[in-house]
Order: sequence, then C-alpha cells, then structure tokens
Amino acid sequence: MSRMINPGSIRATQKTVTTADVPTKLSGHMVASTISFTAASRKISDSASKLLNAGFRAGDTITVSGSTSNDGIYKILTVAAAEIVLVTGSVLTNELASATITLNETGEFEPIGYPIPDGSKVTVQAKKANTGTIYIANSSDNALTTSTNNFSLTANESVEIQVSNLSAIWINASVSGEGVQIIYEN
Repeated sequence: MSRMINPGSIRATQKTVTTADVPTKLSGHMVASTISFTAASRKISDSASKLLNAGFRAGDTITVSGSTSNDGIYKILTVAAAEIVLVTGSVLTNELASATITLNETGEFEPIGYPIPDGSKVTVQAKKANTGTIYIANSSDNALTTSTNNFSLTANESVEIQVSNLSAIWINASVSGEGVQIIYEN
C-alpha cells in the first residue's frame, strides 16, 4: 500500500560531522528551565551542562523560543557543555534561567528539531562525495566507530528511519567533514 505525498511538504537539509568519531545529533534540540542569557558575552548558558549532548555544534543556526526577551534565530560561534557563544553582532538581553526555553537547530526551511508528522519516514543518505563511512544510531555511544550497535552507510547509500523527531538520531563519520543529506515529509 502506498500513500500520496504533497511534493510541497518534502523537506531536505544536510548535516556534517565536523570531527571524525565525535558523534552529533541529526538535529540539535533541547527543552529546559536551566537556560540563561548574557548580553555582554553573547552567551546562552545551561546550568545542567547539556548543550553538547543536545546536539548543538559550532556553525549551527538555532531558534530560541519560550524566553522572556530572547526568542529569535541565532548563529553559534562555539559550544561547550555549559554554554553557547553566538557570533559577533548577535544581540541578547540578560535573562536568568526560570522559564522553559526551547532551543532547536534550524535547517534550510525550518527548525529541524521539531516533531515529524506521525507515520512519516526520514531518509538519511550519505553524501555522494564521502570517502569514509557514516554511522547512524540512537545514542552518542552507539554511533561511535568502535560500536557494533549502529548502522553504517558508504557514499550515496541511504536508509529510511521512522522517528518522531530528528534529534533522536545520532550520526558519526570515519572522516572529518563528511556527512549526510536528510529528506523528510513535513
């Protein structure tokens, strides 16, 4: 049985693994009441130190929502477990942690950390120019190249995965700078 798809609802984005054997989520996503903002240093801080585990990386564009004064779209300069530093020119307002804040990595079309409609599949395809192997798993540990609990793809190979949120998928690469294309229905 097949179902009809509205071509206008198909979305695509890409994800690159910056450093070989340092897994990343397909989409950074975090909801927490431990997030604060510091204007002078352009920092988004997490007192629970879970920003790296949430899948955010330098160069990502993120959408902030749920804050009192800092909802918007920002570009990440650097990331550590407890803080994100935004690129020069980013404007924040000082805000203490209290409200439940949502951070989503923003894809080409929209925040890609948002839920995917029930019953939709995500196609993850290794980029055609890759020279190494891409590893796909449900956790950072399972995405390591030494794990046997992952699925591997070589150049141009793909796999369909049914998930409710792209942030549930972790990828890793055996070669720095290689990655995947992600295609899904919105």
